[in-house]
Amino acid sequence: MSESASQQRFPRLYPIVDEGVLARHGLDVRHFAAELRAAGVQLLQYRNKAGGPQEVLRNAAVILEAMAGSDCRLIMNDRADLAVLAGWDGVHVGQGDLSPEDAKAVVLRTMPTHRM
Repeated sequence: MSESASQQRFPRLYPIVDEGVLARHGLDVRHFAAELRAAGVQLLQYRNKAGGPQEVLRNAAVILEAMAGSDCRLIMNDRADLAVLAGWDGVHVGQGDLSPEDAKAVVLRTMPTHRM
């Protein structure tokens, strides 16, 4: 595969919007997402290890709104169920999270037309 083809599939910049880091620095998720959009980000992951589902979904909606109309793909950290509810593009699972097979099952059960 040529270098240009691989760059189109996976952007060079992949920011992770970590709610805990934003809070420690007094940054607003809406403003931060808007800045990422202005920078042309095409792949973004949202991470919130301490917040409950309602907070995660609220912030996911804010990020989705900020990125509306852009080519940015949105990835939810850890929570396949919340990624589906938020209408996001995918989920990141790590070694201590839901297994990849279980995350896939959640996504396929709730979004049967979604391709993996």
